[in-house]
Amino acid sequence: MMQSRLRESGSVMATDESFHTFADSLPQLAWMADRTGAVYWQNRRWYEYTGASAGASRGWGWLQFVQPDHAERVETGLRSAIAAGKDWEDTFPLRGADGSPQWFLCRAVPLRDDRGAIVQWGGTSTNITGRVRVEDDLRAAARRKDALLAWLGHELRNPLTPILTSAHLLTMIGPSDPAARTARETIVRQALHLSNLVDDLLDAGRLSFGKLRLRRTLVELTPLIAQAVEACQSEIERRQHRLEVNVAPVSVILDADPTRIVQMVSNLLNNAAKYMRNGGTIRVVTEVEGELAVVRVRDEGIGIAPDVLSRVFDPYVQVGVGPLHTQGLGIGLALVKSIAEGHDGTAEARSDGLECGSEFIIRLPLKGSGALGVNS
Repeated sequence: MMQSRLRESGSVMATDESFHTFADSLPQLAWMADRTGAVYWQNRRWYEYTGASAGASRGWGWLQFVQPDHAERVETGLRSAIAAGKDWEDTFPLRGADGSPQWFLCRAVPLRDDRGAIVQWGGTSTNITGRVRVEDDLRAAARRKDALLAWLGHELRNPLTPILTSAHLLTMIGPSDPAARTARETIVRQALHLSNLVDDLLDAGRLSFGKLRLRRTLVELTPLIAQAVEACQSEIERRQHRLEVNVAPVSVILDADPTRIVQMVSNLLNNAAKYMRNGGTIRVVTEVEGELAVVRVRDEGIGIAPDVLSRVFDPYVQVGVGPLHTQGLGIGLALVKSIAEGHDGTAEARSDGLECGSEFIIRLPLKGSGALGVNS
């Protein structure tokens, strides 16, 4: 960061004229402090930006230029780093000479003598106001997008419900002509697909605004697994997959929203079915590990690339590629993670890579003693 030479005492840095010239030419605000963190020198950029006198900003006086709602946190963090002898980094607004604040990325490092003892500190502050404004604009745009998605979901739900109802009614009372029957089946199938997309839109809005509602009650896990399997059975059978379910031999009791638990497991089962070539095997296992109920869903599908695995639970991330790239908004796994965490649990994804299958593991806290006896 800067050239320097220590006096024989090893306690004070003697800076020569060339160092001053170099430091004053830096675009950053730069400073030096003694081993306790008390500032004894600042470069020309500091005084130009703050308009401060040397006496006003020496020692710990520079903190007066930190915005008041950040000052205590900044001082606490810096003093902790100095006490621990560790590098320090923070981002906060500094008040300029005109009274308006701008955002700075501030860093400090300890300078040590030949014996490794800290003799002083050097630091810089880089103006990042432009970057902060861009990030604020991006966040605001994301909020507007999420609000639009939530609005679309609600508005599309209103006409979709009577369409589905009418389509189902036509299947019961319509003529037996094969062409008419095919048309009715197409309407129902596509309306159901649209309904699923609308549900995704609604859930995307709830996830973005942290409004995923949970109606928790004491519930047993095994019947919920059965409901999830039933909901996905047609998709599994259509793709000629084999399903193996192995549930815990005890009644696993949760304090949970049963609808959301079924939705979570159904999402995992549907993903397993869709991202696997026809004729694969899906394995569902429930077990108890200490104070946790564990649900594992394993498939023999396309797997997950290492660069995607770390963000597979992020919203709008699509896992499938090529012919197994399914339609959807890419929020299913984000919803799985949100539901698990909403129940004070966790969601984990494992895969050895592409074409190696995937395993998703949900861990949820048991209620009380959790396992309440052997299932009949």
